[in-house]
Amino acid sequence: MRPQYSSDGSRYWTGSRWIPADQVLNAPPAPVPVTPPAPRVGAAWHRPRVLASALAALLVVGLVAAAVSGGAVVARHDERATPPLAVPPAATILSLPITDGVRSAALSGTLTRAGVTEAVAGIIDFTPARALALTLMRGGAQVAETLDCAGIGYSLTQPGGSWVASPQISTIGAVMGWAGGPPPQGLRVAGRQMISGQRVWHLTSSSGAGWWIAASTGRPLRFTYPSAGGKLELTFDGFGAQPAMTAPPPGQVSTVVLTGAPGKVVTAPGLALDLSVVNRTPRGLPTPPPGYRYLALSLTYQNLSPAPVKLDSVFTLTGAYGATYPEASWLMVAPALPELQEVGPGQQVSGWDVFLVATGARGLMLRVGPPPEQQDVDFLVSIPVS
Repeated sequence: MRPQYSSDGSRYWTGSRWIPADQVLNAPPAPVPVTPPAPRVGAAWHRPRVLASALAALLVVGLVAAAVSGGAVVARHDERATPPLAVPPAATILSLPITDGVRSAALSGTLTRAGVTEAVAGIIDFTPARALALTLMRGGAQVAETLDCAGIGYSLTQPGGSWVASPQISTIGAVMGWAGGPPPQGLRVAGRQMISGQRVWHLTSSSGAGWWIAASTGRPLRFTYPSAGGKLELTFDGFGAQPAMTAPPPGQVSTVVLTGAPGKVVTAPGLALDLSVVNRTPRGLPTPPPGYRYLALSLTYQNLSPAPVKLDSVFTLTGAYGATYPEASWLMVAPALPELQEVGPGQQVSGWDVFLVATGARGLMLRVGPPPEQQDVDFLVSIPVS
């Protein structure tokens, strides 16, 4: 009898072809052998057909004997003839919830940090725009609520209170890898698994994060991430049944949210800002890391507050879905914006600020908030740069 499993146990013979061993339950039944009719004596073709049948019978006997005695001969031959299953790039698998059209999902799980466990529940939108709404509960009481929408993070610490807007999306939204930034560092395919009867790809990154994404639908099933002194564990369900999310109404947001445009002065509490030039190909700079490019912005900042300020933590560049790109503070395009210099009341400074941006980044926005010295104002200026 022909061996059912290959020598290493990774393949199974269905009677007509080799398949991966973990597909045995889904394999079609083996074909029923059909006995050919006996040749007609006296026909002109019966001698060659009988001879061919005899040779085939001898060949089958030899193969069966080899299979019974060694088994590996047939298995190795057939496995060489069967091409291995292709493994897509890890970044391609991570983007399946977006490219396969899974519009939304509900998520739930736990966040443990410093020995304290909080329940996490929320909704994530993958397409046509990414958004994430989360509620954190501790001991049955709401701890915080966050909403990442259109590249802005909104947070609510008091139920029924006002939202605060920030250029930083929630930490959970940033680490899940669907904020439109570059793939997580060290992202790789750790293997394939079966979860609830579905074949899934298991991804890991150098941070210790783990993703389990269904191969046939592109739907994420699980996500884990090690946090400080604990762990984040999430599961996904309710696909496509969630309402699309929008930003909170202005009347529910305490932050003054302003939108500007290149070449136009924007006035906010305590400052006046002019983004005059966007240089997408600045010259004279060292080669950026693979997958990145430089973006240089010519800015004029006027301090309208009664106290001196510094600009070293004022400017942020974000993508359309919340990915944050850092200032390349180690690089300078002359004249450089004096970020570490104090800007006195009424004083105005100008210069270039350089950012390191992912090559495929879209919907880039310059976000400007109040300097740390200005504790009495709360605003967020957004200016599109691409």
